[in-house]
Amino acid sequence: MNILTATKNRNKLFAMILAMAMIIMVFMPTQAFAAIGDKANPTDTGLVKLYFGDPDYSPVPPESLMVFEETGTLTYDAVYTGINSATYYPDRLLLVIKPNSGTLAISNVVNTNLTTTQPPSTTGVYDVVLGNVTQPTIKFDATVGGTTQTITITFHQPKEDTTAGTGVHAFLPAPGQFTNENMTSGGWGTIYNAASTLKNMLNNTATTGVSLGYFGGYVVFDMGVDGSGHGNVKNNPNHPGGYDFKVVGNAFSGNSEPGGIQVSKNGTDWYDIAGSFHYDDATKWNYSATYVDPVNGGSTGNTVADRRAVPYYINGNTSDTATVATNTFHSHNWYPLAANYITGLDKATGTGRLPFAEYKYGQNVLGYTNTRTLTLSGVLLGGITSNSTATGAFGYADVTAGGDNIDLDWAVDRLTGEPVNLDWVRYIRVYNAVAKDLPPFGEISTEVTGIYTITDTSGSGTKTAAPTISVGELSLQDLLDDEAATVTTIGNVTYYDATEYSNVYFEDSATVTAAVPSGTTLFVNSNRTTGTVNVDFSASAKFVRIVAMNGTLIPSVTLIKLQ
Repeated sequence: MNILTATKNRNKLFAMILAMAMIIMVFMPTQAFAAIGDKANPTDTGLVKLYFGDPDYSPVPPESLMVFEETGTLTYDAVYTGINSATYYPDRLLLVIKPNSGTLAISNVVNTNLTTTQPPSTTGVYDVVLGNVTQPTIKFDATVGGTTQTITITFHQPKEDTTAGTGVHAFLPAPGQFTNENMTSGGWGTIYNAASTLKNMLNNTATTGVSLGYFGGYVVFDMGVDGSGHGNVKNNPNHPGGYDFKVVGNAFSGNSEPGGIQVSKNGTDWYDIAGSFHYDDATKWNYSATYVDPVNGGSTGNTVADRRAVPYYINGNTSDTATVATNTFHSHNWYPLAANYITGLDKATGTGRLPFAEYKYGQNVLGYTNTRTLTLSGVLLGGITSNSTATGAFGYADVTAGGDNIDLDWAVDRLTGEPVNLDWVRYIRVYNAVAKDLPPFGEISTEVTGIYTITDTSGSGTKTAAPTISVGELSLQDLLDDEAATVTTIGNVTYYDATEYSNVYFEDSATVTAAVPSGTTLFVNSNRTTGTVNVDFSASAKFVRIVAMNGTLIPSVTLIKLQ
């Protein structure tokens, strides 16, 4: 055999080996050849995708700030990428495993120093609660179409951010007339003053505060912590009127632009302050608006020619659309440009960012999708037809001249509307809870100029006398005697869960009557009244809340959930 023949045979052998390797690769499940150190959320193993957060919804912290870092074959380190990573790591995360195709089976789950809970009727969805140890770990087998991968994810030890309160924690306006305007001169569209330092709004009222734009635009305050690591806003019955903090806007007589309020102990778990409109039929919980930059993707474009109506779609439904109308008084792009609110946000140092407006891994920022769209959410108040509609309401910002007092006893679960018991909070989010244009003056837009922690404990701690309540022809006590209702005292709220009652009492409509003690202001839901209010009970479930207020006394709150 000569050298040429040997070379040809060797080449044939190499070709056969290469062909066999290619055939094997075709029939093997696709494997992601990620390099060690690569980070992603989601990450693809070749068989499944691993997510922090529900992939069907826009991610929010802390999941939006988590990544899977490749440490070996099918082994990952769960890394928190937030700006406060030196002082914070979450103690709870949602982990989702989805097959690239076919049907997924999860088996041989081994939890080390963590617990996992699966929501009913789900596969590959885990609510992960971490133990307070250095390296909590989950290991499991993921099987799809007869192929199994053994995957290991290692977490870090949880830690709580107990750094000092910064006052302004985050700011991101929705599209609006002041958005992108006077960014270098301390206008209403920026969180910075002309000197490029953050506006002082913590226990202080700024001359020029911030305008939150259309629905969902927000500002978040870090109120700081005490020596025990608890938030400085305390739920204290000895605060006059039971009020625990105060938000100041620029409301005046006949002009209210109600801002919704959310509160949190840790900046991750948020609760709604249920204002007077919260339980009205027209109010929509967990409402979202996805705004679309009408110019060129949110990177540039802020001239007169860029002043265009901003389209948005509702609750993720691209066929349910509306627009934010513009006016001629503010000639610029009304869509919040990332360069103004994200990438260069920390003007004082030129480096960092306000932590709540964080980048999402693989995207540009929390809420943004490659800066082209921005999704903002909250409670949408129904029935707001003008800037005077909310006059006299409670539980909102920018309604009352001189500021609005808020009671932590009005905090409720964002999904169920049921009361929660908060003894303190650290973070407060104020957002525009209205989606309404008032041509030619522009949108109803909440303004915030300051926020105050109430420390006065000169109140008596005495509760306002509860009104006598009846529903239809029966007194509330009659209903409770007739049916085995669940009665719970949560904070300052007496909560009646009467959902087991027969519809015979409330088939279509009924009246709620509350006899008013002398000198008391009474609300039945958003109806300010002195007696009887008609309430529609045609919905399958209904909340009726009766709040009695009397000067510096603690409000009396009765919440009834019934059918």
